[in-house]
Amino acid sequence: TIIHGTFDYNAPQQAGIPASARIDGGATYIGSSSFLPTSQEAQTFALAGIGIFFAVRLVAAILAAGLVAGLFPVFGRRVSEEALMRGPKHFILLALLGAAVIAATPVLLLLLVASFVGIGIAALIGALYLLLLLLAYLYAAVLTGSMLMRVLLKRTDVTWKGAVLGMLALGLIGVIPALGLVIAFILSSAALGSMLVIFYRFAFKPV
Repeated sequence: TIIHGTFDYNAPQQAGIPASARIDGGATYIGSSSFLPTSQEAQTFALAGIGIFFAVRLVAAILAAGLVAGLFPVFGRRVSEEALMRGPKHFILLALLGAAVIAATPVLLLLLVASFVGIGIAALIGALYLLLLLLAYLYAAVLTGSMLMRVLLKRTDVTWKGAVLGMLALGLIGVIPALGLVIAFILSSAALGSMLVIFYRFAFKPV
C-alpha cells in the first residue's frame, strides 16, 4: 500500500499497519468516534439482536399456535387424539409417515421441475408442501401442549392455552443444541402424519 499524504482514521481500535505499507505523511489514529461501536459493543449489539429476533419469532409462533387451536378446536382435538390416544406404536408410525412425506416431497418437486411439463403442478404441490410444514409445526405445539396438560393438569381437552404452552415448551426445547431440533422434528412429523391420516379418511373413507 502506498499513500502519498497523511492517513488519519477513525476506528473502534487502532489498526495494525504492516512495515511494507508506505505512508508519506504518516498515519494518525484519531480514535473511536462516538457513533462507532467498539468491538465489545458490536458483539453485545449482535447478541442482543439475535436475542430479540428469537424472542419475536417465539412470540409470533405462540400467537399463531394459539390462534390455530382457538379457531379450529375440533381439528386440533382430532389431531391430538390420532397421535396420542392410540399408543406409542401408532405415534411412531405417524412420525415415520410425516418424516417420509417431508423427505420425499422435495425429490418429487425436482422431478416435476426437471420434466418442464410438470412445473405448474410442482408450483402447486410446493405451495401446499410449505403450508403443511407450517401447520405441522403449529400442531406439534398442540400435541406438546396436550401432553403437558395431560401430565400436569390431568386434562384431555385441547384449548388455545394448551397450544400456547406447547409452543413455549417447543421454543425452550429448541434452545438445546441438536437434541432440540430432533425433538421438534419428531413432533412435527407426528403432527403431519396425523393430519395426513385425517385428510385421507375425510377424502376417501366412505361414510
